[in-house]
Amino acid sequence: MSYSPKHTRRPKHTRAVGSRSAKRLSIASLIALLTFVLPMVASIGEGSPADRRDGNHPARFPNEPKRTTPTTTAPTSTSAMTTTSTTAASTTISTTTTLPTTTAQVTTTTATPSRLEVGVSWHPLWGSYTDADNYAIVDKLAAAGVRWVRIDISWSDIFPTGRAPTGQWAIDKIDRAVNYANAKGIKILGIWWRTPAWANGNRGFSTPPSNNQDYADSAKWAASHWAGRIQAWEIWNEPDPHQSFWLGTQDQYVALLRAAYPGFHAGDPNTTVVLGAPSSNDDRWIAGIYSRGGKDSFDVLATHPYQGRANMYPEYPDDGHRWWFTHFPAVKAVMDRYGDGAKPVWFTEFGWSSHPNNGGEQPWQLGVTEQQQADYLVRAFKYAKANWPNVKVMFAYEARDESCCDTQNNNFGLLYRDLTAKPAYSALRAVSGALR
Repeated sequence: MSYSPKHTRRPKHTRAVGSRSAKRLSIASLIALLTFVLPMVASIGEGSPADRRDGNHPARFPNEPKRTTPTTTAPTSTSAMTTTSTTAASTTISTTTTLPTTTAQVTTTTATPSRLEVGVSWHPLWGSYTDADNYAIVDKLAAAGVRWVRIDISWSDIFPTGRAPTGQWAIDKIDRAVNYANAKGIKILGIWWRTPAWANGNRGFSTPPSNNQDYADSAKWAASHWAGRIQAWEIWNEPDPHQSFWLGTQDQYVALLRAAYPGFHAGDPNTTVVLGAPSSNDDRWIAGIYSRGGKDSFDVLATHPYQGRANMYPEYPDDGHRWWFTHFPAVKAVMDRYGDGAKPVWFTEFGWSSHPNNGGEQPWQLGVTEQQQADYLVRAFKYAKANWPNVKVMFAYEARDESCCDTQNNNFGLLYRDLTAKPAYSALRAVSGALR
């Protein structure tokens, strides 16, 4: 999901040095050093609520309420931000070298590239997806070497009336899709989200449950029912404050996380529990998860590293903001600081939307050509594999183009609506074997 970056770059801090005496020079240097260091130390933490609530982007799940249109623009502090389109020919950057230095330099690693599995987001429970569509999509993904799919499963659809799973139509449809994917050698990451009305006083799908144990109990049921068939569970979708999928606080999310983790494992001891990914490489939000005691309540950390300027190539150098693909090292630094650096990381959504631009798009609405979509997708996989050994699975958004939403959100697919291949599908199929 592309999104609107809003807060401005922090000012550079310079050292003021006096010249009248060695004593004044020493004092001035010390003051300047503190001026330089202390803001940097503070910026490592989770930041203020105002700093964190700095953007949103259009919803891509058709049952969610549309988000309001952002009123601010993307950062203009970098000359490259004025670019409205980027061709593969003009942005050939090695996936194994250190990127150009900006305000915050991107550091790469020379470690032996790790195994990286290819995943794709898919929506088998949506009304626009028939069983025939779902089976055809699975066949295409399996042929392309895809090893994981991420599917959204609504708690409110499975438990619509109370604490018993009475949504049999939804259970049956997921059963059919999951069983078929497993038969083709594809593993499943399920998102367990969307609060049923009975669980929060009819305050909407995005409002947290009144009692976290209700969510935990439903998670136990889901993990048990699909044990061995859905191999991993993500606790909500984008619960960060930059979106509208979670209308609770971060404290409420951590409380839900801590309740849900033992629930999922009670239902299936072999399952993998994934942190609900924020809608960017949001190191501040992730620091807040750790500082609130969430460390031991997920087996895999996840982010959604979409580009803040949605037509920008994946190697675009990090300038210190969460909305770049290359900002992931800041997330890894948070993990290291909390003694969690060895934990695996999954990118559970990322991608580019293929559509022409008319000149009036906001930065988060910019499209790319179909060939750029293919090129950038492959380059993102290769860059992550070469530089970030913690990243184990990456889920491209999404399996096919949609017809539910706006131009930007309808064109992220690897396949067209009729399920024929876009260039992105062919490119991913050609490279998937080399990523493992």
